[in-house]
Amino acid sequence: MEYPRWRGPERPVSHATGVSRFRLDRDAGAPGAAREALEPMRGHVPDEVFERTQLCVSEFVTNSVKYGSGPEVRVDVWQDDGTLCLVVSDDGPGFCAQPHDGPIATMPGGYGLPLIDIVATAWGNGTGSDAWAWAEIAPQVEDASPSAASIAQAL
Repeated sequence: MEYPRWRGPERPVSHATGVSRFRLDRDAGAPGAAREALEPMRGHVPDEVFERTQLCVSEFVTNSVKYGSGPEVRVDVWQDDGTLCLVVSDDGPGFCAQPHDGPIATMPGGYGLPLIDIVATAWGNGTGSDAWAWAEIAPQVEDASPSAASIAQAL
């Protein structure tokens, strides 16, 4: 499986006015605490953006708890014109997003990266002074115009 939304190991920087930063204990409660920390952003972006961001932060934080090291997981999140961006980092070794042939069910590991690739608009990961993963979640635009078939059916 290829990851078409993976954009490489360049860590994004906020160009928005404010970044919310929080630190979580690297324990089993961290994914829930991360979702809870996003709550102040609910209502400031479309619901579907907020819900997909909760999925991404939960997956990234779960991986930090499972594979990272150090006492904490760090999360930066910011809003920019209806889009949410997040960076999750820890003091672990990081990972390499490798594409795999075949269906998801036969891939080594879990379903996390395919999930991120589906719900994020773009994402990436890398290492430096820490290991990090990021995701950008933008509104999904649906074509609300009536199709030719529905117009013909209405006539």
